[in-house]
Amino acid sequence: MSNRVNQKAIVADIGGTNARFATLDLKTFKLSMQKSYTCCDYDAIEALIRSYLLEHKLTDISKAALAFACPIHEGEMSMTNLPWRFTKEALKSSHGFGELLLLNDFEAIALSLKSIPVNELALIGEGNCCRDNAPKVIIGPGTGLGVAYLVYDNGKPISITSEAGHMSFAPQTEKDVFIQQYVSARYGRASIERLISGPGLEDIYSALLKFYSVSKPSLSASSITTLALNEQDTVAIEVTSLFLKYLASFAGDLALSINAYGGVYFAGGILPKLLSLVAQESPHFK
Repeated sequence: MSNRVNQKAIVADIGGTNARFATLDLKTFKLSMQKSYTCCDYDAIEALIRSYLLEHKLTDISKAALAFACPIHEGEMSMTNLPWRFTKEALKSSHGFGELLLLNDFEAIALSLKSIPVNELALIGEGNCCRDNAPKVIIGPGTGLGVAYLVYDNGKPISITSEAGHMSFAPQTEKDVFIQQYVSARYGRASIERLISGPGLEDIYSALLKFYSVSKPSLSASSITTLALNEQDTVAIEVTSLFLKYLASFAGDLALSINAYGGVYFAGGILPKLLSLVAQESPHFK
């Protein structure tokens, strides 16, 4: 095997909807051969990894770091929002990886915070007193709801993974209670992830149609956000407002749980599209 091959590794962010792969140069830390895939097009994670390796003729690379949207532990693991099951040893043997690092996707995001340029962050609210080595919370709605904490031990960052998205939703108003009951009737329980996620946008929309006794078809999350951003549907506008209110409330609870003087960071695929609406809802994020 050539030295050039030894200096490269496969890296990937594998979520419930999309998987993003790239090849990392271990000397320069530059990425190349970046490619996104739709996860549901593949029956198993092994097939997806194999597709990337073959497409880019990377069959001799022996190092990989893969971040998954699921809990990472010894033995068999399963994706939270996909019917994939796998083990670390099976992935190593299937693809010839001599070194394989598996991480939770939000564990990886937490560890990356110090490397993110300031100009790639968007400030919500007016806070400006975050402490460098104080605890941080990372939250990200997407197909599900990812959560992690970042704490420090003598200046060394330590990422703590969490399944806080499966905590129960806490309704505050009569409308919130109606939405909670709608979601509970459909799934058996109303976790916060059932509301603060892409599928959550769809369920809030359907619940509000029922709440207002409006006869309209259900919509996809992307359609709801598009209609809200363009102010073309009053129900969609209210859905995104409630979504952001619930997110802000949950973020505040998590911040209190760990004294997050280092700040609360939002990630995931939904919020970047809603930044203009987040500004309108900024009082909820104080």
